[in-house]
Amino acid sequence: MKLSISWYLVAGATATTTAIPGSDDPLNIPLRHHAVTELPPGSWIENLAVRKNGNLLLTTVLPDASLFEVVDPAGASPTLIRHFTIEQITSLLGIAELTPDRFVVAGGNFSFVAGPAQGSFGLWSIDFNDPSPQPSLLADLPEARLLNGVIAAPEAQDVVLISDSFSNLVWRVNAATREVDIAANLQDATNPGPHSALGINGIKIHDGDLWWTNSTADTGAETNESQRAMYRIKVEKDGSPAPGAQPERMVQFQTPGLDDFVFGPGQNDLKWVATNSGDSIIAVNAEGRKAIVAGGDGSMDLTTTTACQFGRTQRDGRTLYVTTSGVEADGESRGIPSMVQAIDTTGFDF
Repeated sequence: MKLSISWYLVAGATATTTAIPGSDDPLNIPLRHHAVTELPPGSWIENLAVRKNGNLLLTTVLPDASLFEVVDPAGASPTLIRHFTIEQITSLLGIAELTPDRFVVAGGNFSFVAGPAQGSFGLWSIDFNDPSPQPSLLADLPEARLLNGVIAAPEAQDVVLISDSFSNLVWRVNAATREVDIAANLQDATNPGPHSALGINGIKIHDGDLWWTNSTADTGAETNESQRAMYRIKVEKDGSPAPGAQPERMVQFQTPGLDDFVFGPGQNDLKWVATNSGDSIIAVNAEGRKAIVAGGDGSMDLTTTTACQFGRTQRDGRTLYVTTSGVEADGESRGIPSMVQAIDTTGFDF
């Protein structure tokens, strides 16, 4: 998610910035892609997760807080099911699988006019082992300002990590005890300049590091360096920063925004980044080189890319599923549907 609100904080401004790779212009290496499904104009698909059977779960920020499922996305005729809408809130955001077919999703009240409503955010659990899955409130997070990315800590049972884009915190929820605390505070020496907006957005743990995107920061006044970047910090199994660890700015971007991202396919170290209002997917290799693999500024089939995940079946393990929004980052509808696009990454390397 990206907003154009001027007074919020920017994560990672104190990160180590020496030898930043990937600050050059990206290559253009277009990959084949096609539409899988869509929602009507005026909708915003915010995030997705992949079930063990290969189906996709989609969350929506607009027009309401709904969870959809795309059945057989790799097939010839995928179908779309709405499972539920949480009427007490307006928007669903990040979603992640906690245990096989049990998912957690963040939600709260949000509008592009008024912004997020502090005190409205929480974490819900959905169990797809139940034939009629319904949301169950797992924890309230009344101090959260805008929950966004959600992951399950890969080496800590029942631990959920959630980015807070307007506080630049990573919240931690124990799904067994329902205890809530702060795993990481990333707001030191932030740059609340006149054009700064969202900070921390998508989060992932990869090879013992917590990675995140910093969404829409403008150039720092002192360093004259773009802070729209990917960062990492060494963390413990529960998501807490390792003793003495400091954020590192790993890849710098010149796109209008950054959103969620994924590593893959499989154990591959390639990073695939949704650029939100950049209307594209950018691949980043281990050396920090970047390539636009789909879309681009003004793209109508990858407009406002919000998240991406690889398929989990033999048929689509190298297919990158991408969610888009038919709404601009300022809330204006483009008059086009939000979509799920499938990008074939077979054989891709650079």
